Amino acid sequence: MSLNLNTFTLYLVRHGETAANKARVIQGRIEVNLNVTGRKQAELLAEYFNKEDKKFNLIYTSNLNRAVDTCLAIVGKDNAKKVKINKLLIERGFGKNEGRSLEEYYERARKAGFSDNLSKFTPEGAESQEHVYERVKTFFKNHLMHDVKPNYEVLITSHGGVIREFHRFFQNELKINLDGLKPFIVTPNTGVSIFRFCYKDKKVLRGECLEMHFTPHLNDFDFSTLDHSNETAFDVKNHQIKMDDFDTDENDLQNGLLQIE
Repeated sequence: MSLNLNTFTLYLVRHGETAANKARVIQGRIEVNLNVTGRKQAELLAEYFNKEDKKFNLIYTSNLNRAVDTCLAIVGKDNAKKVKINKLLIERGFGKNEGRSLEEYYERARKAGFSDNLSKFTPEGAESQEHVYERVKTFFKNHLMHDVKPNYEVLITSHGGVIREFHRFFQNELKINLDGLKPFIVTPNTGVSIFRFCYKDKKVLRGECLEMHFTPHLNDFDFSTLDHSNETAFDVKNHQIKMDDFDTDENDLQNGLLQIE
């Protein structure tokens, strides 16, 4: 008897580089646009997907500019109307640590007793790692699985902290084997993780990881040739923080009401 199983493939892409990434500063919800390197990274990934004749049937992105711009660079502005901007994909909020150095965050985490898992540390006013996990889970179950159809190719552009929780969710609850793949490091800018899922009646039955932290599009380009003369160093005073764009009300989270169509 046929089980009538269907499949789809998911591409998780981290946004291109920003001035804050370059300065090793925690961005969180701060609006920081792609820098010259980040725009080129996104352009190269678009070229790679084009060479592979990749056509995405479903396209999602975080609402932060760096993710939206990466997404549009990949799919082309002609496909902008197909892009679903979803606030559940926004980067983890880091509260008072936003705009501060990664080293400062790590030092505070160690002092608080989180040396074995620095990302578990939740600074004052920050979103917990567990909350990011729950909204990733909500997005996958309430949005992606609602929209997906057989043989779809699905693109998500998001952020390092969010993609890490996708990996955690896939490993913990969908039982995908990620041994030896370093799923919980922050993926490189425009790094791609690729998963294939088998499902029936909107429920995933099994999945597999095809690639993780995949960056072949970056291998052959000499980034030292880029012109950075018009770029300025990151200064948090020059950037807006999207503090009000994610409502952490648990009813909204569970019902998946934060999608922007």
